[in-house]
Amino acid sequence: MPAENTPGIIYEPVPKDRDQAFYRYDGFIPWLTTRKILTQPFKILRHNRQDVAGLIYKARFLDERLLNEITKPEWLRIANSMQASLTDEVLMKAVAAFPEPVQKKAGASTLELLQKRRDKIPTLAAKMYALLARKVTIAGTDEKELFRVTRSDEKTLVQVFSVSDNTSAAKLFYEREFSASETKEITLRGLGQDDEFIVVGQATKSPLLVIYGDKGQDKITDTSEVKGLGKKTVVYDNRSATTLQLGPESKNKTSDKVEIKEYERIMP
Repeated sequence: MPAENTPGIIYEPVPKDRDQAFYRYDGFIPWLTTRKILTQPFKILRHNRQDVAGLIYKARFLDERLLNEITKPEWLRIANSMQASLTDEVLMKAVAAFPEPVQKKAGASTLELLQKRRDKIPTLAAKMYALLARKVTIAGTDEKELFRVTRSDEKTLVQVFSVSDNTSAAKLFYEREFSASETKEITLRGLGQDDEFIVVGQATKSPLLVIYGDKGQDKITDTSEVKGLGKKTVVYDNRSATTLQLGPESKNKTSDKVEIKEYERIMP
């Protein structure tokens, strides 16, 4: 809902499955179901939880699509802010809301556990960031876009502009600089309309760049260079509907025979 005196729209998350917030299993069989080799989502609430991949498994689809522009400093700032807001007073008030029988049985232990978990929020958040930053997908819209990728030493800048037929001006709506030490693969999806992809720059190390032009009469240009073996740009699109200007860094995977993988807009 729109916030008072604030332009735009504010989206507020709605919690689901609250019964799983303080999940706990007892016994060998339930313990076995929480092993990584069997299932990721079911995790026992403990203060020393390190399996961040398992904790975010169920939300990975949305995380990968909604959090792909947040940088590491921003991520850690948010984590520190969250940690600071979860004071002992706030946690005690939350535990005090438990039914009386639950408070007597697990109130003190739950409070201690929550305090320890709170203290580890920045560490766990950094691990979550590292997982999501390793492979990043950046999607356009069903309108025209210009994707511009600039490679430089250890850094890759990705910018996405909306393009209108009625004006020569392009409006920037996505921008993020990626570090080669954090990100190994960046996927760009043009989706609908006639999109343009431009890849420039020189680098000693750079993430693999995978381009899907998707629908429309697309134009893809790659003049970038990355030292080392192997090509660092892979292009997928409809060959007859795409204008290509590719350099030595590009691997041309366009085809009129192979169906290009559709971008999943909703959770499968």
